[in-house]
Amino acid sequence: MYLYIQTPPVNNSNKVAHLVEHCVHNKENLSISEYFNICDIDAETSFWYTKFNLHHFDIKKFIHAIEYPLTNKLIKKELQALNEELQEKIFTQKIRKITEKALNIKEDNRINYKEIITYHKKYYNKNHYIITDENYDIIQIWIKTIKDTNRKPQILQKIHKRISWEANTLIVLKYSHWKDQIIANFIEILIDTRIEYQERYMKWIYTYQCSSMIEGTNYITIAIPKLQYNIEYEFFDNAKKYYKELLNDWKIRENQIINVLYKNQLPSKAMIQEFIESISYETIQGYITDK
Repeated sequence: MYLYIQTPPVNNSNKVAHLVEHCVHNKENLSISEYFNICDIDAETSFWYTKFNLHHFDIKKFIHAIEYPLTNKLIKKELQALNEELQEKIFTQKIRKITEKALNIKEDNRINYKEIITYHKKYYNKNHYIITDENYDIIQIWIKTIKDTNRKPQILQKIHKRISWEANTLIVLKYSHWKDQIIANFIEILIDTRIEYQERYMKWIYTYQCSSMIEGTNYITIAIPKLQYNIEYEFFDNAKKYYKELLNDWKIRENQIINVLYKNQLPSKAMIQEFIESISYETIQGYITDK
């Protein structure tokens, strides 16, 4: 079972949400028996949500525990642990920094204890919760959803940058609608399948190269390896059919949940299928082809 909590960024940063996740997953003077009650619970914080994998943990008990008020002492201890975690220079963090520099997004990571306590009280309540089963089917949702609007996704800009150990093209999409998420996911799948088909099955080269996608305050960035490949219409058409079949895959269903957490938009499976069908070869070429 999964618990999703709507936890938006503060000053273009998810550090506050990340810190609150650390705090509710711990407590002062944790006993041995209490530790073994929570040690199997996994948690992650993205830019617009926090996700808890409860496994077999009682959902009511867990919700009661995470809604317990935070203390300054606990925040101070977990802030130290969080800062140590954020010292890791992982690939996605580099992509984010390059993207936000190009888009002139200023991130403020300063922490105010009162702000942390207020944030926790505001978002850690049922008005911001979604509960799903292990297949990502929604069991209960309290968040109010809004109707779909017909808006085409937009590219903010393309960024070409060599990142660390690997050359990539960063494609940045404006993220303000569920259709942006669908476009981004399709591009990621299209590129990854093309690379695997070309390198592994046509050239007989075993490769680890693949695309990587991150979400920010109002953008989605896809990092694409700079390999020589062309995506002909036949490959595009088959990839689109494959993508539609993936609607029953956990990743696609989870993206529906994420769009509720981001913009309170809950598209139906039929709406998503219809939109995927409308994606044209020329549109995708415009996204992935250097101009």
